[in-house]
Amino acid sequence: MGSVPDAVYAKYYAQLELVRRRKPLIHHIVNYVAMNDCANVTLSLGASPVMTHHPDELEDIVSSSSAVYVNLGTPDQERLHSMLVAVRLAERYGVPVVLDMVGVGATRFRRAMADKILSGARVGVVKGNGGEVLGLLGGVGGVRGVDSAVKVEPRVAGEVSEKYGCVVAVTGVADYVASRGRLCRIKGGSDMFTRITGAGDMAGSVIASFLAVNTDPFDACIGGLATFKAAGALSAAKCRGPGSFRAQLLDELFNFRVDGYTHVKISFEEV
Repeated sequence: MGSVPDAVYAKYYAQLELVRRRKPLIHHIVNYVAMNDCANVTLSLGASPVMTHHPDELEDIVSSSSAVYVNLGTPDQERLHSMLVAVRLAERYGVPVVLDMVGVGATRFRRAMADKILSGARVGVVKGNGGEVLGLLGGVGGVRGVDSAVKVEPRVAGEVSEKYGCVVAVTGVADYVASRGRLCRIKGGSDMFTRITGAGDMAGSVIASFLAVNTDPFDACIGGLATFKAAGALSAAKCRGPGSFRAQLLDELFNFRVDGYTHVKISFEEV
């Protein structure tokens, strides 16, 4: 993979600055475990979160939003119904959607939920760890709860992208973003992300915030994940443990500047 010039990092920082100026509304239907963290991360970036999932509110909220983020953590039938309605409304109003496949590789119920959402309306970005991505292709094993010990080849992201016609982000030690024969690898971050709950969910909020100001979902995914990984590296260098890491992460996102991208490495290739 070829590395990128400094101008590319400046482009992603310009997207973050656009989030800060526009303060886009990001509609979340996410799991109860990480809801507060997702809201705070969104605020720290400069965007505005709304966390409702009541069906009677969805049209008013979705039609006013700049992005919709749905997340399969803590699933139940009511939330599944709300996710389906929100995604269909987003398609009607031209609002981009991020689907986070939390635990899809772990249970048949979540795989069925993901299939129902993806077949019901257009989704711009699908995100998950290695086990969750394999779950969409029918793969199983190596998944414990919503965590994954599965390492997937980068080409798998491309296979899922081709299957569903969307951008696919696979998160892990290195993140991969795939779309239409393009593949990006983002290295960096910190293993402190594995010491807190909801890190992947928060990454989804960051992607959705970038997607709200960028019509290219491939580019928005890269910018969001690079920013989140870089902020994680900066937080890990200053924290004393998981508790202070979580708090420091909000501060690093809030104060993030373009030189923070020195903590990540982005590279591209054709697949």
